[in-house]
Amino acid sequence: MAAGQFVVFYPVAMAKELALLYALKGPHSHLQLAGIGKVNAALATQQAIWRWRPSLVVSIGTSGGIGPGLTPGDLVAGARYTYHDVWCGEGNLPGQIQALPQYYPADRASIDILRHQTLQRVQLGDFACGEHFIPSPEKIAAIHRDFPQAIAVDMESTAVAQTCHLAGIPFIGLRVISDTPGSQHNHSAQYQQFWQQEAVAAFARLTDLANLLCAQRAAHRQ
Repeated sequence: MAAGQFVVFYPVAMAKELALLYALKGPHSHLQLAGIGKVNAALATQQAIWRWRPSLVVSIGTSGGIGPGLTPGDLVAGARYTYHDVWCGEGNLPGQIQALPQYYPADRASIDILRHQTLQRVQLGDFACGEHFIPSPEKIAAIHRDFPQAIAVDMESTAVAQTCHLAGIPFIGLRVISDTPGSQHNHSAQYQQFWQQEAVAAFARLTDLANLLCAQRAAHRQ
């Protein structure tokens, strides 16, 4: 990274998400199809750190909404990131990989920008990451017992957050809600309806928010 450049890296899980993020701006922004899941997300992020040493990494795409009042198309940002499918045994907290934090905090400057911006409505809360779909209310209740402030679930964000934590790179996750697992009798139909009817408009709002965040975060750095 050349001196003075504000480099942003956006790892994306799915090709259909990537196709709707074409309007992300910035001469030093790098959008990459990383693939689904923790390993793919972490590998892509580590490679980006070696190559560009980003000023900010933004995990961007879709999430399942498990926070109160969330509906498909809503925008969310993670204040903290944990794993809902990790427990390393006695002496460790739920979501904690031994010798690492239970939660990885988002970049504070980015959170402040999102709290004060008026371009898009965005809900802030914790993200819980794990590599399986969450179809039942019972599973949602179990996640909330361990992580009461969790508002969204996905398969990548915490792995990216952990990689950035270890490398000392600022990180935040910006997501659009594609479905609300546990709240619908036909959860699969809700997810498909989002992609058929709502995704284009929702990703336009997500892109606008990411562009605003990164422009203001770059200015904040100067």
